[in-house]
Amino acid sequence: MARRVSLPAVRVGLFAVAALVWGCSELPLGSPDAEDVIPAADAAAGGTSVLPMGGQGALALLGGGGQPSGGTAGVPSGGGGTPNTGGTPNTGGAFNTGGTPNTGGTPNTGGTPNTGGTPNTGGTPNTGGAPNTCQPERITCSIMTRTVCDASGTVATTCQFGCLTGTTDCRECPTDGVIDCPSNTTTRSCTNGRWTATTACLATKVCEANKGCVCPAGQGSLLGKCYETAGFTVPFNYLGTVSPGFLYVQKMNLSRAGNVVGLGMLGQTGSGRARMVLYKDASGPSSLVSETPPFDVFRGQVNVAATATVAVTAGAYWVGAVFETTGKFNQDYNTSVNARTRAHPFTTSFPATFGSGTDSTPPPINYYVLIE
Repeated sequence: MARRVSLPAVRVGLFAVAALVWGCSELPLGSPDAEDVIPAADAAAGGTSVLPMGGQGALALLGGGGQPSGGTAGVPSGGGGTPNTGGTPNTGGAFNTGGTPNTGGTPNTGGTPNTGGTPNTGGTPNTGGAPNTCQPERITCSIMTRTVCDASGTVATTCQFGCLTGTTDCRECPTDGVIDCPSNTTTRSCTNGRWTATTACLATKVCEANKGCVCPAGQGSLLGKCYETAGFTVPFNYLGTVSPGFLYVQKMNLSRAGNVVGLGMLGQTGSGRARMVLYKDASGPSSLVSETPPFDVFRGQVNVAATATVAVTAGAYWVGAVFETTGKFNQDYNTSVNARTRAHPFTTSFPATFGSGTDSTPPPINYYVLIE
């Protein structure tokens, strides 16, 4: 006997499929509240258990990305991989970072935090190099101020005489050519803003500011040598003459020892040339001590360097001259002096020993010795 099969579920299920395929339904249309409840047995065929209907047709809610037919029934699908991600959720690598979170290296820094090297400095704190210094070392000199910048700081010095042109130094002396006296007997001069080395004055000279080594007050200078005069130096008031070709000498006294550097006279115009000589005393003129070369005689004081500097002692000497033509000179007729005269050609050398001659006591002539 054939078994009877009940098909209500099949009928209803096929009807629902048909409705999906053709877009029509046997359910009442136009009622927003109409819905059909499908028995559980029918739902197993691959649809949702509740099919809301309304509007222009029936809306079937099919779960996930499953298919009514041709797929696993009821498996939701709606992603391309893990839902809502492209790898780890909401990141491109680690969360919210390009490396360590919120940094480009150590957090919030480019090296040590909040610095470009040592904190808040370009070297030593709060400086541009060492504290309060010039880097690198620098020396300048402008007008009257010399500035030195080094590790100890900035030091400015006032230049007393201004800056030395073309250098970074102060002038040592005020004006080129100025002569200074470091001591009474030494001197130096200013050359190119610098003092020259100290030079000692000659034994008989002293240093005088702006003059250098000079002869002491009351002394004259002859060929760089200081001298005092000894003999008949005070000008006489009377004019005297002597014939040419005669050697005339008169007695005088040297009060001190020294060096004879020259001989002199107070001359008169028109006397031509003369030569002077000095002899020692030995109860009259004796040995030759000093002499001069020929020289022109003029009015006034005529000082002539000796042919050699000769050391002498204090005592009595005889000084005189021979003229090429008639000699003219000053005499003192208020007094007299011991004298001796002998014939002697102008061009002939003086005798080493004066020898004999004519003694007399005439008025003295202005003849004298230059003694160093």
